[in-house]
Amino acid sequence: MLYVTERCVFGLHRRGLELLEVASGIDIQRDILAPMAFVPYMERQPTLMNPAIFNEPPMGLRARLPLLPLADRFTYDAASRTMFSNFERLLIRTPADVEAVCGEVEQRLAPLGHKVYGVVNYDHFLLDPQVEDALAEMVRELVERHYLNVARCTTSGFLRAKLGPALAARGVEPHI
Repeated sequence: MLYVTERCVFGLHRRGLELLEVASGIDIQRDILAPMAFVPYMERQPTLMNPAIFNEPPMGLRARLPLLPLADRFTYDAASRTMFSNFERLLIRTPADVEAVCGEVEQRLAPLGHKVYGVVNYDHFLLDPQVEDALAEMVRELVERHYLNVARCTTSGFLRAKLGPALAARGVEPHI
């Protein structure tokens, strides 16, 4: 949870509000802390807010938001033994992209020593047709080694029609 103001950005932290970013030209003590009734948590020195926020032309957020790093797209919940993979707006164009996904999954699941359940979000997922087979084969191998069952979610009928048969051809239940 983020709280964005014209002066700074706060984030919700387990210790309360944390001061994360400050606008250029703002004096933290005078312009932020002095008017507050409490002192926010500051784990580290706040960074500068992106100056593009204050410019007149649009920032182009729609194009920038899908840039979630690959490493941040995976979450393992030990209590439910479930790996959550968020492939929303992920673009897979090359064999290297396929290998990168495989590496991230392997890095998280191989050390566990047991199979897990999987939930994969494929909303707005983009897959180049030239690597469709490589992705489907990678998924088959990962399912065989690491998963008890995988549920795949998407609102795209086109992706269901495309990905489902590619996985089924490799003996993987699509569950889309």
